Amino acid sequence: MKSILKVLIFAVAITMCLSAFAATSGDVTLRSEATLGTTKLPAGTYKVTVDGKGTDVKITFTQGKKVIATATGTLQESKTAPEFSAVVTDAKNGNNISEVRVAKVKGSIVVNQ
Repeated sequence: MKSILKVLIFAVAITMCLSAFAATSGDVTLRSEATLGTTKLPAGTYKVTVDGKGTDVKITFTQGKKVIATATGTLQESKTAPEFSAVVTDAKNGNNISEVRVAKVKGSIVVNQ
């Protein structure tokens, strides 16, 4: 009986850990060319995946199965989540992507420059 209880507790703990580190994704359409890190992203639709929490967040832009660009950032939590995924660019700095917002994620990811 004790071993069944230990296995059950272990399974619940693993499930909670996996959900805490689960990646979140959404589709983003860039209407014009933008830059993520050193990679130029042509206008188009991308799947944006955000993986991690706090100051250790990885952002990946893909098209199909091909990874187009990656960056790191910091999650700034908020009380509300956007309905749609979006990016914020800095037009004065070569349209660098400075922030990523993923639908239904409470907060935004500030991209490390």
